[in-house]
Amino acid sequence: MGASYGVAMGIVLAVFGRCLSMAFITGNSAQNPQILDASAQLLLVAGIFFWLLGILNVVRLAVQALGYSNLAIISGVIEMIARSITSYFFVPIYGFSAICFSDQSAWITATTYSTLICIHVIKLIEKKLNNRKAAVPEAD
Repeated sequence: MGASYGVAMGIVLAVFGRCLSMAFITGNSAQNPQILDASAQLLLVAGIFFWLLGILNVVRLAVQALGYSNLAIISGVIEMIARSITSYFFVPIYGFSAICFSDQSAWITATTYSTLICIHVIKLIEKKLNNRKAAVPEAD
């Protein structure tokens, strides 16, 4: 459900980004095409990667629901670090385009971390369940 919502909203952002921007940008700013172009670019890039945010939320919440909240919190810290690195190193080189990709770099790194952690947590839980089964004698 999360990934399909991400895809649907991503398509909306990518296709209707400029129209959405015009709904929120008013006054003299609305007359400036550069502002609308920049806003549309930001929403287009967000829309292209929005499906990834759906996956990130599902995987991170699964880790948290399985009882490993601390590992899920680290995912948020990783997002912050990725945004900081993008802002510090890439914005001076690539300018506004790098700003547009700062969220996406965070989503990619956090999704990678969260997916690997989710696989690890599932293996830990399977191991605990198998150990419990082995410890309980079968009734004859």
